[in-house]
Amino acid sequence: MIKKHKILITGVYGFLGSNLYAKLSKFKNLQVSGIGRNRYNLKLKNTVSGSINKKNLNRLKFVPDTIIHCAGEGSVNNVTKQYGSGYFTTKKILDFYNKKKIKKFILISSAAV
Repeated sequence: MIKKHKILITGVYGFLGSNLYAKLSKFKNLQVSGIGRNRYNLKLKNTVSGSINKKNLNRLKFVPDTIIHCAGEGSVNNVTKQYGSGYFTTKKILDFYNKKKIKKFILISSAAV
């Protein structure tokens, strides 16, 4: 039996993350999960709704092979807030990445970065 490649999408409930989740979930050789703030009450399987923090990352049902980091602010209104939240969220993800010895990290960005 072929082992499924496990992917974690951060910001899974946002525009970029939810569209990526929808596309990748169609592949039978991938196990896709996600984490993020679910403002619109989307129903996505294998996801954790909430802030990206140590507690919620530990709620994941598997250790991913790849993290696709889509979490971040979607607008360019408050640069100071975006820098702070983006920096700390990315740091938490990278700490998780290093601790779990995950093989791949992909950063997806938007105009707000």
